[in-house]
Amino acid sequence: MRSRRTCKAVTPYRSGLDRLVEAAANGLAAQGRPQVPAAPWLAVATVYIRTVQGCGWERDTLPAQVVERSLVARGWAWQWDGDELVIEVPGWAPPPVRVVAVQPGLFDEPTATAGTAGP
Repeated sequence: MRSRRTCKAVTPYRSGLDRLVEAAANGLAAQGRPQVPAAPWLAVATVYIRTVQGCGWERDTLPAQVVERSLVARGWAWQWDGDELVIEVPGWAPPPVRVVAVQPGLFDEPTATAGTAGP
């Protein structure tokens, strides 16, 4: 029989909104201003609201307010554009272009060298 110490550790629960924010962070690092569909964000916020309303909290909160609150916590700017959500990192600049010089003939096929013995 196993003791309680050998039981598997409990992993912390991450909400759907936390997962969407983490996924958006990757897009923000690359693009700076991605435009994503708003429907998944609002659906996850609706689930969150229904969960906390069961406990008596946030009775008058809208899904958009929950999403905006999570974006403000990260310091991001947002804009609702119809069915799209535009997220922006204030002060984001694209990464600098790096030019790498390649030696001429580096990728050419090797030629027979002089001094090799023939048949």
